[in-house]
Amino acid sequence: MAGFLFNFLSGRVLVEVGPSAGGFTKAATEIGYEVHHVEPQNTIGSLAASKSLPDTVDFLSIAHQYLDLEILKALDWIQPAIIQAEFEGPDLHSSRDNDEQKAPVSVSEIITELRKREYYWNVIIFRTEAEALIRMGTNLVGVPSQSWGKILFFRDHQLFLKAFHWCKTTPPRFRAAR
Repeated sequence: MAGFLFNFLSGRVLVEVGPSAGGFTKAATEIGYEVHHVEPQNTIGSLAASKSLPDTVDFLSIAHQYLDLEILKALDWIQPAIIQAEFEGPDLHSSRDNDEQKAPVSVSEIITELRKREYYWNVIIFRTEAEALIRMGTNLVGVPSQSWGKILFFRDHQLFLKAFHWCKTTPPRFRAAR
């Protein structure tokens, strides 16, 4: 998705919040993004105020273990066009991250906070424990049971529509039970 969206961003600046640079950082650099890595001990607000980050950030990627309300509030400083947030559903029984971390912010809280900041549209790309297939949903207020993946939030409806149309042809759609 980041590679596809690269074509529609003016500055092509990506900031990654999380542990040391990994595969996503490498891929984003190869695509052509100007990548900045924020160590978890730094705050986005302090980096923006000290001009350690570029004036315009197009894409912000946040690892799930570092996503908290303070990071969401700091978005007022940089207002990226796209926010990618990793998530693991609270009912997921995963051994992928055994580190003792602070209590995670619920996906519903993340969506609520970002909607307050005018990120009205989202695309959720996920997997579930029950199926190995990659699925996609849009503008949900939560995530499916036993799922993990990424949520991309958009302020611009046209940019969201481009992502949505790309997703319609790629991963299968998730239809919530009514």
